[in-house]
Amino acid sequence: MVFRLTKDLFFAGAHWSLRRLLALMYFWALDTSVAHCTHHVGVSCATVVQWYQYFHAVCSWKFLRTPIELGGIGNFVQIDESVTVKAKYNRGHQLHDKQWWVFRIYDPQDKVGYIQLVDTS
Repeated sequence: MVFRLTKDLFFAGAHWSLRRLLALMYFWALDTSVAHCTHHVGVSCATVVQWYQYFHAVCSWKFLRTPIELGGIGNFVQIDESVTVKAKYNRGHQLHDKQWWVFRIYDPQDKVGYIQLVDTS
């Protein structure tokens, strides 16, 4: 049985079964490799890549249009930052390796937080 999704949903116009669309979304959400998703869903690698990019674009669009407001008068937030580098067997210096900064802000009263990963290359 093939379900047609309403025109208001972000995957409107896709002429695939709901099962296949949800499987693609599920594998994307789990950060599953394209090859693994291709094998399980039964579509080409190019198709999986296009859908993965589309899901990412939809989530980015929604995230950027939904601002997070933390803190306020009399409400404190916790702010933290960390830097990560790839280390292998604790050998050598990581001065020239790629670094990632992670910034975190958390509102313990509302139990809401936000994390931003920043590539320094």
